[in-house]
Amino acid sequence: MNTLTKSLAAFVTNLRFEDLSASVIDCAKTSIRDVMGCMLGGVPEPAGERIIKHIQALGGKPDATVVGTSVRTAAPLAAFANGTTAHALDFDDTLWTYVGHVSASVWPAVMAVGEPVGTSGAAALAAYVAGVEVTSAVGRLGYPEQVRRGWHGTGTVNTFGSTVAAGYVLRLTPEQMGHALGIAVSHAAGAQVNFGTMTKPLHAGRAARDGVTAAMLAKDGFTSAPEAITAQSGFLDLFGGAECVEERSKEIAENLGKEFSLVSPGLAFKAYAACACTHPALDALLELREEHHLKAEEVKEIICGLTPYAQSQLQFQIPPDGLAGKFSAPYTLAVALLDGTAGLEQFEAERISDSRLQELMRRVHVCDLSEMYSEPNVPLTAAVIRVRRKDGSVLEKFVDRPLGDPAKPLGEDALRGKFEQCATRVLPREKVVGALDALANLPELSTIGELIRRLVP
Repeated sequence: MNTLTKSLAAFVTNLRFEDLSASVIDCAKTSIRDVMGCMLGGVPEPAGERIIKHIQALGGKPDATVVGTSVRTAAPLAAFANGTTAHALDFDDTLWTYVGHVSASVWPAVMAVGEPVGTSGAAALAAYVAGVEVTSAVGRLGYPEQVRRGWHGTGTVNTFGSTVAAGYVLRLTPEQMGHALGIAVSHAAGAQVNFGTMTKPLHAGRAARDGVTAAMLAKDGFTSAPEAITAQSGFLDLFGGAECVEERSKEIAENLGKEFSLVSPGLAFKAYAACACTHPALDALLELREEHHLKAEEVKEIICGLTPYAQSQLQFQIPPDGLAGKFSAPYTLAVALLDGTAGLEQFEAERISDSRLQELMRRVHVCDLSEMYSEPNVPLTAAVIRVRRKDGSVLEKFVDRPLGDPAKPLGEDALRGKFEQCATRVLPREKVVGALDALANLPELSTIGELIRRLVP
């Protein structure tokens, strides 16, 4: 193994919960709670219902739980289902180092492997940290080229994080961990063309499943190329790598365990149940709505200035359904102006037929941010909203980073409320309270099963 794979394997196998700082532990607990809520909330979604039906048809040894249900199945299949439901609402966290939803794959992999072997809460948390950091490390080496080529990091890069997280729980040796990472290279996949469909959350589930599979195979002696990430015809060569990969690999390897992406730059937690690229524009419009008591019937036109990246992700002008609406600037802005929010209810299937919503969407127009805002250096999803009212007045607001970004964090009450809103879709109130208690005390749990039992209706 050369420097990168060897360094990643050494970092993961040497990581111990006792060595984690309080800030890393706190960030991990917050992230795990957030994705657990999204996972539970995703169970009754169409994608959730279908993936659960699929894994039930496949059967499998009942080792691991599909949370939010009574279904038990083989560990890779549980990871597949839980990863898919975790991303089904598109309400889960974002890590901008590679532009992906890291927790939706890494934590399901930890649960799926940790439940049957009885891993402790502390070890599960450490495995999650390892998975996030490896995801970030590999992701940074492919960013932004892989995004430009149309790959979805949640499907591609998450596979590596899920692999090492599962491998940590299975106590792989450094050599086995290296082989697991090599196996993961041949599993990585996920295309942006499927945004706005059920296949986007499938990317997260597939990365979780394949990470578990790679770790289990390596545990049993399966081998792979010694350096499949950076070698010719390897992951970065095929999928796209950043400039100066060799130098950046060395720098990243040297900083593993010294700097944690969980803390800096940190994860962004969503305030709205839609693609992260809609959030700055949503913040801007909702602030104007509140400040000026803005009503839909007053609006002649809404002009939304977006970055080229945000426009590439928001593929739908007039979406066919609520799921596609999560990737539509006109839909998200119109529904937010009407309802004052863009939460779970705003994207339910029947909402698309609302005549007021349909009419208002056609008054929303998207343009390049540069046409409305002259500052050249702005965050990836910055947005400007300009509202022309029928009385001739104009309202305008620029938002660089949305609520939920590490620079503008959601408060504890909002995060707890988000978990409760999602979890109560499938769990009774007393179970939700119990789950919150277990999550708050995750490092003290003797086994991860103590948490998982509270996630079954």
